[in-house]
Amino acid sequence: MTGQAKADVLAPGSEPYVWGIEDPRGYSNSMGRYKTDREWTFIRSHLPAWACAVLDLARGGGRFAERMAMAGHSVTVVDISPTAIEALRRRKLPRIDAVHADILAFTSDAPFDAVIMIEALLY
Repeated sequence: MTGQAKADVLAPGSEPYVWGIEDPRGYSNSMGRYKTDREWTFIRSHLPAWACAVLDLARGGGRFAERMAMAGHSVTVVDISPTAIEALRRRKLPRIDAVHADILAFTSDAPFDAVIMIEALLY
């Protein structure tokens, strides 16, 4: 097993979070921006036109939450990575609630109008 392969199986939060929109190793590069734009087009086409409450599961640094909030939606982001959630909280974006939790154990009394989860089922 190579050093990189070993890093891939470390517990969430034990490595620097690189999948945010600011890191070129994540989505701050031409392919990352292209992918984000394509996925956002898909998400936007399935969200209600009115401001709604969205549950964004396993989305870490808020790559789509920011765009949804800018469109007027209230977004709850849930991710198991404390590093990702802290990075999102530091950005202090309006209408976004960042929750550090395992999506399999997360519960909420708040109703949601839409739920998104992109790429999390790959793992």
